[in-house]
Amino acid sequence: MECETSCFKNIKLFIPKEVRKTLKDRFIMPENIQKTIYYAEKTGFKVYNPAGDRFIAHHKENYVTYWVEYSKLHEYFIVSKAYSHRIDIVDVLNIE
Repeated sequence: MECETSCFKNIKLFIPKEVRKTLKDRFIMPENIQKTIYYAEKTGFKVYNPAGDRFIAHHKENYVTYWVEYSKLHEYFIVSKAYSHRIDIVDVLNIE
């Protein structure tokens, strides 16, 4: 299962300069974005926004959830936005 821990590195990113600055300010590394996109593309857990012709995906790593808005052009994934949060969203079950 070597691929499970390193295949995300095959994700080719194009990150515009203004987005790169935002990512740096938010302490989001390119590897975090690659992992999020890899997970979304592999599992299909992503939402398509036809208005912007983009996908929105999230991936949790340890205590941080990363959200990435991206589109695809040929072999590149173009990153439009990304952010992260450190809260845990859980389902509440009503057990009587």
